[in-house]
Amino acid sequence: MGACAQQPQFQQTEEIFVQHINIQQDQNGDMSLVQKQQTSQTMDENQAAIKIQNSFRIKQAKMKSVNERNEQQVDYPEDWVESNQEFTIPELPKQLQEQVQETLNHQDSFLKPMIGSDGSVYWGQWNRKQINGFGLMKKTDGTFMQGIWTQGQFLNGGILFSNGDYFFGTSTNGEKIYQNGIKYIGEVDFGIPNGKGTQIYPDNTTYVGNFYKGEKHGQGSLHFPNGSTYEGEHDNGLITGQGIYKYSDGSYYSGQILNGIKHGKGILIEIDGTIYEGEFKNGKKEGRGILRFPDKSQFEGLFHQNQRHGKGKIINRNGYVLDSEFKFGEQIYPKQ
Repeated sequence: MGACAQQPQFQQTEEIFVQHINIQQDQNGDMSLVQKQQTSQTMDENQAAIKIQNSFRIKQAKMKSVNERNEQQVDYPEDWVESNQEFTIPELPKQLQEQVQETLNHQDSFLKPMIGSDGSVYWGQWNRKQINGFGLMKKTDGTFMQGIWTQGQFLNGGILFSNGDYFFGTSTNGEKIYQNGIKYIGEVDFGIPNGKGTQIYPDNTTYVGNFYKGEKHGQGSLHFPNGSTYEGEHDNGLITGQGIYKYSDGSYYSGQILNGIKHGKGILIEIDGTIYEGEFKNGKKEGRGILRFPDKSQFEGLFHQNQRHGKGKIINRNGYVLDSEFKFGEQIYPKQ
């Protein structure tokens, strides 16, 4: 009877345990469903947020594009028109490429190639209707410019001229290389020597002095490879005016010069100490002059082709004066 009395109690306990398990399963099932609903809701919210962000980015991009177009309209020049031709960049010398680098100013608009009223074509940056920032320009004479502009004026960069000469530097100072091997360093006016500068020739002849519109002009000094020097005036690239030659053999000339040659009045000191003071023509003694010899005697009279020619006076070292006449350097009166 004891065994029969315990059996219903066991069944009851088992039923309670099973019910507890079922309740737990139901609760877990409910919790899983809640989690699924929460996850789905979170995904929906994230997708909505992404859509909002994308929409905002699109609006920002559109606003930026509109602003850029508006800015370009502000920068768009009135006296230039768009070019329909392709802008071709010429082959640049290596040194010019190394010296001039592209430097864009992000505050300026970069427009399509434009043609100016003078026929120049410019491709680059603009600001308030003026060329401003980095750009490239081709002129009607074939000159090519690359560099930085400010308010329509070339500031610094490189210039390739139609004949092959090129320059790099600023609008007022820099270095120019010529096709014939001459190099210039100094003051310029948009790549053209103008002001004070130094010019070095292939044979190492060096000029230091003033330039005007690309030519030696005004005061300057020349140093030649053989040791000779010239210091004085120049006129449009030529040694012309008043100057001093110091020759490598020790002789010396001071006076008027025309196209690099003694011409006009001057003084010539020879290496033996003979001094001529008078007129020159085409590099030679010509006209009236005084010839002083190392022994203190002298001749005053006429010269032709570097020789005494015509009437004159011979004055010896003691001051004795003798009237005389010469013909091509030979004394014909009084006969010696």
